[in-house]
Amino acid sequence: MLQALLDDPFVMSAVLAALLPLALSAIFTGGLGAISMRAAGCAIVIAFVIAHLAIFGMPPLPPRSSLQKIAYAAVLGLALGIALEMLGSRAPVKCIARAWPAVIVIWLGWQQLISLEPLALLRLALVYCAGAFVLDRLLVWRDSDIVVPSMLLVAGLGACGVAFLGAAASLSQLAAALAAATGGFLLWNWPTRRHALSVAAVFGAGSALFATAAATALFTRANDTALAMLVLVFAAGYLRDKLPLPQGPALRGLAFGAVALLPALAAVALAFFLSSPADY
Repeated sequence: MLQALLDDPFVMSAVLAALLPLALSAIFTGGLGAISMRAAGCAIVIAFVIAHLAIFGMPPLPPRSSLQKIAYAAVLGLALGIALEMLGSRAPVKCIARAWPAVIVIWLGWQQLISLEPLALLRLALVYCAGAFVLDRLLVWRDSDIVVPSMLLVAGLGACGVAFLGAAASLSQLAAALAAATGGFLLWNWPTRRHALSVAAVFGAGSALFATAAATALFTRANDTALAMLVLVFAAGYLRDKLPLPQGPALRGLAFGAVALLPALAAVALAFFLSSPADY
């Protein structure tokens, strides 16, 4: 039984994605100064990419499928975030955050774009709007306790469930890997937050999540309404200071995660009831 689990690439990728952020965060913050503290959040993206490689191997360059493009989207998002960090206050972060999801959508769905079919174009536009909203909220709340990694963890779990019920096992694995990577980072920051996510980490992790969810929406039978409900996870930050959450940092983080989990559970439940057993 144990050997079967160890031989399962899904289990091993989840273990890798969960443990690597713990080790990498410790390494990145082992030095002194703000640079090492900002770099710690990049452990999420690095762990996600390593898990991707562990499951599917090295993707070709240029990538040929949307699944292969996801790893590059995460790496390019991280590199873009690092460049913005280096520019400092001169960086047009908000403008780039609005444009970057469009780049990912066009890269993934260019064939649907050039078809000029109204429904396909509408789907691409809606996917872009969801990505732009998510990335904007991640940037706005990245300094607020552990709000952003909690939302990333919950959204990853929700995307994993919806993709699985939509017969998209590979994308479900990637969403689970991102959730595991974020969970490892959260363990390093619990019960007391040691450092916030950097702009680079937000762009990298946000790109990984959005590319995975966009591919699920564009190329699988996953329920569109359930996927759209996952966007509500990123509206949970509005409630952080309005709900009577516990005052202690440890319990407050868990309570906020439970609040963010509600729309994700609703999305998975909807996908389950609207799917047939043959899908999963």
